[in-house]
Amino acid sequence: SIPGTQTLFRLGGYAKLDAIFDTRDAGNADQFVTASIPVPGTHRDSRNFNLHARQTRFTFEVRRPSVLGDNLRFYLENDFYGGSDGTYDFHLRQAFGQLGNTYGGYGYSSFMDADALPDTLDFAGPGGQVFLLQPGVHHAFRLNDSSSLTVSAERPSSEVETSDGVRNTQRTPDLIVAARTEHDWGHLQAGTLLRRLGYSDA
Repeated sequence: SIPGTQTLFRLGGYAKLDAIFDTRDAGNADQFVTASIPVPGTHRDSRNFNLHARQTRFTFEVRRPSVLGDNLRFYLENDFYGGSDGTYDFHLRQAFGQLGNTYGGYGYSSFMDADALPDTLDFAGPGGQVFLLQPGVHHAFRLNDSSSLTVSAERPSSEVETSDGVRNTQRTPDLIVAARTEHDWGHLQAGTLLRRLGYSDA
């Protein structure tokens, strides 16, 4: 805490070293990304060893009471996966400000369930998981002691196979509603997404 104030701050993180040995070329030397596996591909029988610490992470957090009665919070988190393979460029993971049950900034999408991410040896995690970090504004409504409803407006993104004069367009933010209930045996979460995506031509 800062002396003479109600402001609390916390520094955190960890250093992590990855040692990776592939008996065949997996397509990515720094992590196991199933989409990058060459099928078929050249050098698929080549063995490769790699050593890196790109998972090393830093976190910074500040909290203090606000005049509105709720706690004001700022959170920043990064790792070093920002550049190409083998580099240690800054990579933003989360950066947001929060007042009570409302927060805005860059972080987990409300559509995903961060508590459902399993612990895995590799950084990328399971190939079929829902994992999305993006800008947005989120508000959580507490329905009762065990249930909540989160509504968010998040950055939209359409993908178009580009050709001459064609580009992707988004006219509204993605609107997400996620319901969650927590119990002693675990939790359930369901989300719905409303979006308007399109393209423009010449």
